[in-house]
Amino acid sequence: MEYTYGEILVSPKTIYWVEIPFLLNENDRIELLKKDILLLNYNGLINDIIKLKEIDNKFTGYFFNLDGILSKNYIKHNAIYSFADKIAQFINKYFKRKHLVYTKILDNKLGEIFKKYGIIFLEKNLNDKKVAISTVLKLIHPFFAENNVVERSFLRLNLYPMKYNIVLTNFTKKNLMVTGILKDLSLNGMGIVVIEEDKIKQFNLKDIVEIKVSIKNKMLKVSKAIIARLDIAKFEVGITYNINNDDMIEKDNAYYLTNLIYNWLKEIIKEHGGIKLNT
Repeated sequence: MEYTYGEILVSPKTIYWVEIPFLLNENDRIELLKKDILLLNYNGLINDIIKLKEIDNKFTGYFFNLDGILSKNYIKHNAIYSFADKIAQFINKYFKRKHLVYTKILDNKLGEIFKKYGIIFLEKNLNDKKVAISTVLKLIHPFFAENNVVERSFLRLNLYPMKYNIVLTNFTKKNLMVTGILKDLSLNGMGIVVIEEDKIKQFNLKDIVEIKVSIKNKMLKVSKAIIARLDIAKFEVGITYNINNDDMIEKDNAYYLTNLIYNWLKEIIKEHGGIKLNT
């Protein structure tokens, strides 16, 4: 799912969990975002499930909690098999991959219904949050891999022309320091417009730099990053870092960065389609 909100463009790998059986707190969501995953609870009413076909794309995947769906739609015991067959037909028709159905019910006939349509079916209790998140992480590769490679999606905030001032220190060039404006921000990089235009030519690809930027009344610091892009004509520098590497960005700064993007993301989701986050 690609979301836009003003100057912001965001497209994480999104898992819609139909009737998620636990609450995700903000820290859970932030840790998942650092792994490029947005996990959303989705209503299990059949009329809402049908709407899922309208938002399917290469960056979306689906977990169907069969027990939760049966309960939400008040399906009686003698109607479970026929209802399951209709759900299986729907999934098979509109979601060719990146989906699974799971249940705590041990029933071979139920499993055969979904397997008949080529749907991954698990007899597994995913009510425990740690087990559930671990299962999601294990399935990211098989869900989203093309030719055995998982395509990068992105979480990028295009912030320019908002004037967030930045100080860029080039350690490779004997602590050359320049000032600039933050153009865009992501979990693993920034775009910077250099104010002191005469100094742009002193930068080279692969230079090691430090970045300090004042944003939302807080100083965000990346201790070590690498110049990955230079546009001399536009006076722009693109830098990259690994948000999970403490030597590049300390944990409190990494948390602040992902929290910043997460809060922006909540506004985007509110603006588009009324999808609600569990908070």
